[in-house]
This record gives sequence, structure tokens and C-alpha cells, in this order.
Amino acid sequence: MNIWLPVNLKSVKRFKESIRETPKKSEALEQFFREVKYPIIMGFHFVLPTKGYYKYTSLINLVVTGLKELGFIKNDSIRHINPVILPTEDKQGNVLTWFSCDRKNSGVNMSIIKPHDIIAPPPKSTGTIFQSDDVAPDEETMTLKTGSLLG
Repeated sequence: MNIWLPVNLKSVKRFKESIRETPKKSEALEQFFREVKYPIIMGFHFVLPTKGYYKYTSLINLVVTGLKELGFIKNDSIRHINPVILPTEDKQGNVLTWFSCDRKNSGVNMSIIKPHDIIAPPPKSTGTIFQSDDVAPDEETMTLKTGSLLG
């Protein structure tokens, strides 16, 4: 399930204004989030107005905060929404880009992703410093009770 929103990505205020100015956008968002069961994995592909400097965390926060303030989502915590950046692909399935640029048609493509489509494989035991059975390091010597931090 996905939705394309041609919206202003400069601020939460402008994002909300661009949703409110077109009733079709609000109706589409209501339908998109109507039967959502939380927590959800939300995929984002941003179409930016310029090739300027953007941060994914800021863009995601802007969209999620705007959706929360407009009442489309219950909560913007990680217990409710888990963001994923989506690339575009060509017909052969090759990744083209993690974002797009279009000065006249900026916005965000959002998708609700099924968990089994993106589950990471279990971590390999590589001597990670802190695993669930490790103890905190001794502050004076910076060593674990089970060995050195550097392995």
C-alpha cells in the first residue's frame, strides 16, 4: 500500500498547509491510514525541489510530525512508526537513487511495508563489545569483566 503526496518539504507548517489546501490529499491520507495496525514500518522516498543538502532524519521527522499534528497517525514514537528509506529502481531491479529531484513536483512517496519484506538476518557472533549477556565495562580500566574492549 503506498501513497504519493506532492507536498512542501521545507517545514512542518508548510507541509500541513500543503495537505490542507487540497481536500483530495486529506481524503487520500485518511484512506491510507484507515486500517493501519500499529506498529507500522513506513517507507519513504523523497522527491526534493533541489539537489541541496538535506538530512533524512529531518525530512522523516517533518513528515511524521505533520501527519501526527493533522491527526492522521496516533503517535510518532518508535513504538508506532519505524521509518525506512526506499530507493527507486529501473525495470531490471537495479537501484537508481535513494532520493529524486524535481523542482516543480516535490513531495514524498510513502509505503506501508510488511515486516517479513525487510527483516534483517540474525547477527553473526563477531565478538561484539556489548551483547545481552555482557556486563558493563569497568570505568577505571575500560575492560569488560570478561576481557578487553578491544578484543
